Amino acid sequence: MNQKLKLAVLVIVIVIAIGFMIKQFQPKKISTPPDTVEEILVDVKANKLFLKSVKIGTGAYPTTSPFSEGNNAYLAVQCADCKALFAVQGQPPMEGPFDLEIWTPACPVCGSKNFLPKPEFPAGKKSVDLPGPVHVVKLPLKK
Repeated sequence: MNQKLKLAVLVIVIVIAIGFMIKQFQPKKISTPPDTVEEILVDVKANKLFLKSVKIGTGAYPTTSPFSEGNNAYLAVQCADCKALFAVQGQPPMEGPFDLEIWTPACPVCGSKNFLPKPEFPAGKKSVDLPGPVHVVKLPLKK
């Protein structure tokens, strides 16, 4: 009886070891980058700052907003100096010459060209009411 118990334990250990070896030989899953990104947009009609999943490479603004009818949602930009939030209309060309001076927005409140990489947005929220009206800066700027 004692010998059968030892044999059974040995078989179980061998089966578990083979299972671990098989798992090691399986191909690893390669993570692919997401095809969408969550952007912080501002609805200039409803005066709302909100999150929206946007497909990478299709960021044409204005776009639709869940808070008002029509294309009233623009990319939100926040001034690093006075913390004012404003919307940016226009998109730099994908090819050809690029003039940084005319494609860098200036704050409509203080005139600064320093802005945060992403506007400040409260964690855990999907939208925030803004005191209106929200300024829209049209790009490219005229020289």
